[in-house]
Amino acid sequence: MKRPVIVGLVLVAVGVAVATMSVIWSDGRTPEDSLGRFDVPEIGATDPGELTNGQPVFVSTDLDGVVAVVATVSTHLPGDPMAWCPKSRTIDDVPHGGRFDVQGRYVSGPASTDLGTYAVEISESGTTLVVVSFVQPSGRSISPDPPITAWCVDGGYEFHPQYIDD
Repeated sequence: MKRPVIVGLVLVAVGVAVATMSVIWSDGRTPEDSLGRFDVPEIGATDPGELTNGQPVFVSTDLDGVVAVVATVSTHLPGDPMAWCPKSRTIDDVPHGGRFDVQGRYVSGPASTDLGTYAVEISESGTTLVVVSFVQPSGRSISPDPPITAWCVDGGYEFHPQYIDD
């Protein structure tokens, strides 16, 4: 084959690949633009995760089936540990006493804002979620479903792995 034909075939192949990737997002983003990908947790489950930039998050599906990705960054000091409390179904800022529901909304304590969250898109199969952008927290909200149990006690916290010393 002549060189121009080969170059033309390569360009067509690249064009097809780009067109295939842009089908995923109609606004032109590609899978590489995502901040992270996770399996959708089962209803009622909350799992630790890490975005592509290393940011720790909790990925959850609440009891109503709503999926959320919540930043595990203390509203007081960014390096302080955040933990999931299965007993109260809250994300807790252990050193400072702030509590947030699985959607990152303020529940109680000294926090002045909700936790940061991430906008997500869920695959057609409903099994994979793609994190597409950070949603800056607004002022403190009032959670519609406050926890009905006490603080985690007797080692009940599930700390995000990034906060556990090796």
